[in-house]
Amino acid sequence: MKIKYLKQILIIIFATFLLAVVMSPLRAIGFKVSSLIAPFIYFGVYQFYVKKFGDRMSLEKILFAMLLGAFGLDASLRFYDYLIISRTSSLVSLLDVIVHFIAIILAYLYCKLKGKKRIAPLVLTICISVFVYFEGYDMYLHYYNYHSLSGRVEMAVSFPDNLETIDGKQETLPKDCRYVLLYFWSEYCGFCIDKFPELQELYDNCPPHCQFYSVYCGTEERWKQVASQYVEGFSFPVLLFTKDWGIEERHSFPYVYVLDLQKSQAIYFGNLKYGRRLLKSLK
Repeated sequence: MKIKYLKQILIIIFATFLLAVVMSPLRAIGFKVSSLIAPFIYFGVYQFYVKKFGDRMSLEKILFAMLLGAFGLDASLRFYDYLIISRTSSLVSLLDVIVHFIAIILAYLYCKLKGKKRIAPLVLTICISVFVYFEGYDMYLHYYNYHSLSGRVEMAVSFPDNLETIDGKQETLPKDCRYVLLYFWSEYCGFCIDKFPELQELYDNCPPHCQFYSVYCGTEERWKQVASQYVEGFSFPVLLFTKDWGIEERHSFPYVYVLDLQKSQAIYFGNLKYGRRLLKSLK
C-alpha cells in the first residue's frame, strides 16, 4: 500500500516537472506571457490531480507533490545561479516563479473551500495574472533596475538652455519649455537601439512645454566609428553625455531622466515607459 502511495506521489512530481519543462518556452516569449498563461494551466492541472488521486491522497499531499515537481529543481538551480553565477538572470524571472507558486496555492484553496467561498481563489488567480501582465511585471523590473516603483527623485541639475548636438548642430530650448526628458543609451545595448522608433515618435509629438533629447554615453571617436550608424533615418537630436549637468553616468542602459528646468532638478529616474507617462501628466 505504501509503495503504491509513493508511486502516486512520484507520478505527480514527475508529471508536474515535465509540465514545467513543456511550459518553459513561454518564458522565451516573455515573462509577462508566462505569468498570464501558466497560472491557469497549473490551476487546471491541480484540479485534474484531485480528480485522479483525490480519493487516495489528501489535498495537502497533492499540493506538496505538485510544488516539489514544479519548483524543486528550479529552486535549486536558481539558488545556485544567484550565489555562484549571476544574480541578474535569477532575479529577473523571480516574479514569474512567484506567480506560478501562488496559482498552485490558490488552486489548492479552490478545492479546499466550499460553496461561494471557492470563487475567491479563482478570481484572485485571474486578477494576479492580468495585473502582472499589464502592469505588475513592469513595476517589478522598474524597482529591480532603478530601486523605485515610481521613479520620482529630487536631484539638483544644471542643464543649459543652449546645446550642441554630437554632430555639431545648435539646439536652443524653447522659452516655454519647462521639462526635458533625457534618454541615455550606448551602442552596446541592443534594447536601447530597439527603442529608437518610439523615441522618434516621442520627439515628433512632444508637447510645447516639454523637450526630448537622446544622450549617447560614449566618446566622440566611438560615435564616429560605430554609434552614429544606429541613428541614421531618425531626426531626434543626440547629445554627448557630460558630467557638467550634475547627472551621474550609470552603466546599466537604457535609463531616463526627466528634468524640471524651472526648479533645476531631476524629478524622475527610471525607464522610458514611466518617464513618458509622467511627461504626459505634467503641465
